[in-house]
Order: sequence, then C-alpha cells, then structure tokens
Amino acid sequence: MSGGEGVRGAAGAAGSSVPKRDPGAPSDRSADGGARDGRSALDEGRVRRRGVMTVVVSPEGRVLLLRRAIPFLWDLPGGGIEGGESPEQAAVRECREETGYEVEVEHAVGRYLHPSVHGPGDQLTFAFRGSVVGGAPRGIGLETTGLRWCEPGGLPRTLEGLHRAVIEDALAEHGGSAGDGPPIERRVEFARWKLWPARVAFAIEDAVEGLLRGFGRRIG
Repeated sequence: MSGGEGVRGAAGAAGSSVPKRDPGAPSDRSADGGARDGRSALDEGRVRRRGVMTVVVSPEGRVLLLRRAIPFLWDLPGGGIEGGESPEQAAVRECREETGYEVEVEHAVGRYLHPSVHGPGDQLTFAFRGSVVGGAPRGIGLETTGLRWCEPGGLPRTLEGLHRAVIEDALAEHGGSAGDGPPIERRVEFARWKLWPARVAFAIEDAVEGLLRGFGRRIG
C-alpha cells in the first residue's frame, strides 16, 4: 500500500467481484439492518470482549490481509478495544500496529456478535471500511508475519467465514456498508471443532506477545 490511497473510485469494481458467501458465514441481515424499533437486534448479555476489524481497500479494489503468528491464519487487521478508546480509534491503532499503515476510517460496516477466541463468552466486533493515508508496510512484527493484497474473489482458503462476511458487507453497495444506511448487525457462530483449538492457539499467541512486549520494555 502507498500513502494517500483512496477507495471511492474502486467501489464499483470491488462490489462486482464480491466472493460467494462461505457456508459457515452468517445468514443475511434483515432489510432494515436490525430491530425495527431502532434498538440493537443483538443479545450482548454474554459479551466479555469488544474488538474491531477493518476492511482496508486499495484503489484497485483489493483487500489488505495479514498473516498471524499462526502460519496458516490470515485475518483482517484488528484486535481488542483498549480503555478510553472509541471503536474508530481502536481500528486506526490496530491497523498501524499490525500493518505499519496509517488508515482512515471511511464508515462503519456493522457489528458482529460471535464466540470469543480469547476465552469464554462472546465478543462484539465493530467492523469498518477504510483506506490508507500514510505509513509504510510492515510485514513482520509481534502480531504479524506477512501482508497480502487480495482480490475479493481470491481470498485465502483459510480465511474464516466471519472475515469473509465482513469483507462482503464492506464491499457491497447498499445499506450500512455503503455509509448511507443503518450498520449491519449479525450473530455469527463458529464450529466447535474450530473454536476450541483457536482459543488454545490464541492463548499461546497472547502469552508469547505479552512476554515479548515485557522484554521490550525492560531493554527499552
């Protein structure tokens, strides 16, 4: 990615090549994007963690993905919301930390409720669409082992259904994903055979990352 990249001119091209929905992805949203009385349609009673992810789109309509420390795992940039941050601020920070790019949030895509891979309970993820406005790529870091610009129709096979759904929603040209309607709200379920190994893998990754950050502070 280069500084100053925009998205608007590529919206049509991106929307025309949206991948087919993965069978494990969530069902379509309601016509009005949520409850008809304006309240959230999501049950947040089991939420233990709030996070963000951002669909960063190039002028050519490609989507930025990063490879986690788990070698085969490709993700959208994102992570947890820290104390005192708004979701938008967290999205910008996570993009900077994980990719090296400065990203401008263009609009909210939606809110996605799903089982947390960081422990028991649910996570509420705020998804955004954005574009690069500065910085430089950093493919190797504490949380990242590679970056890739992907065509929407050629996403890695190991990309989870949640991320595929967020990308599809962000590239669509209607409703909340176009910035002129209510944000999308979805409940996403993960297969148990994927959820428990993911929780173990992320617990190990979080522990290693914490040790490296602590070591860096001691020598810094």
